[in-house]
Amino acid sequence: MPDAAPRAPTRYCVDGGEADPGTGALLPADDRGLAYGDGIFRTIRFDARGPWLWEQHLETLARDARQIELPCDETALRDLERAALRFVDGEAGVLRITLTRGSGPRGYAMPEVSRLRRIFSFTPMLPAPAPDEVVVQFARTTLAHSPRLAGAKHLGRLEQVLANAEPASGQVFERLMCAPSGELVCGTRGNLFLRRGRRLLTPRVDRCGVAGVVRGQLLAEGVHWFSETVDEVAEVELQPDDCHDAKELLLT
Repeated sequence: MPDAAPRAPTRYCVDGGEADPGTGALLPADDRGLAYGDGIFRTIRFDARGPWLWEQHLETLARDARQIELPCDETALRDLERAALRFVDGEAGVLRITLTRGSGPRGYAMPEVSRLRRIFSFTPMLPAPAPDEVVVQFARTTLAHSPRLAGAKHLGRLEQVLANAEPASGQVFERLMCAPSGELVCGTRGNLFLRRGRRLLTPRVDRCGVAGVVRGQLLAEGVHWFSETVDEVAEVELQPDDCHDAKELLLT
């Protein structure tokens, strides 16, 4: 889905302190998310019915927090939920939730006591028109193998930034990224599925890449969603050439 047009300036909130729309919010210079990418995030769509896949996003935040040892227990998660819904206040748009390890002293060592910092940004959006075509290209920038971080949506997104800065002929909707060893991983901002016969296949993300929420839903329920055309949804190792041989490609 293409980016929709903003209806109003993005508004921000850091640890409960909401800033004026469009002005941003103050973040302490010693925040570990800023200094070291020490945090995680999720981007969630809201419409008149509320947030899409809300519980799945919260579960994934909790999973990613455990993976990088962020202090985010069930109480913190439910506090976050109440604060986020209050911040959005029934509007349609896109909410980004960022969690960092908070402030800390200079150096890579984790603080002896970490205090979770909660950052919200919300952009009211108009519905995006359906594109006439979706153009993708393969990025030259690769995703480094990092099994310790694989799957998590952590704040270290420089590889995606550089991939999106690569030259393009025309309007490119998404760039597909590979690992250094050549296998497909995911897009810069989404996951990839391809259909081969009656199988819906997605690249493994056990060495790098992001395990997205919709990807997880498709792996769990895709056979039921696409029962007329799909008998199996699976993670497999895929190569770039597999895209050319596929019956269909799906970006989530």
